[in-house]
Amino acid sequence: MTTNTAGRAARLTAFAFFFIWLGAAYAVADKPPPPGFIYIVGWILALAALTNLRLRSYLTREGPPPYSRLVAEGAFWGAVVAGAIFAMTLASGDTAATRGGWVVVITGIVLGGTNAVGMYALARFIGRMPPPDETD
Repeated sequence: MTTNTAGRAARLTAFAFFFIWLGAAYAVADKPPPPGFIYIVGWILALAALTNLRLRSYLTREGPPPYSRLVAEGAFWGAVVAGAIFAMTLASGDTAATRGGWVVVITGIVLGGTNAVGMYALARFIGRMPPPDETD
């Protein structure tokens, strides 16, 4: 995949990543979202930027798709986000949530790895689509 096509695919995929996860976060948030929701938006934005950077390098790489590395990086970042959520739960002193905290971390690892492969597949699909005609 050329650098321009990879960049376009990575940007569109990062854009999709941001809005998918923003929608998921908003769906489970209290209505209206609390003031701290802006931190969640910041996390999602930072992860979308990281997704853009990593996908650019993966899409321009020659050879077979790096699925094992994708899963490992996705699982790592899933664990980081889930660990941050777990730490905030511990800080709040909620004992019921603390008991299920490790389930949150394990789920974050699984979702992170799955999300990484899904975003890579979406970027590969977008990369195969012809670019929009710029004469319109």
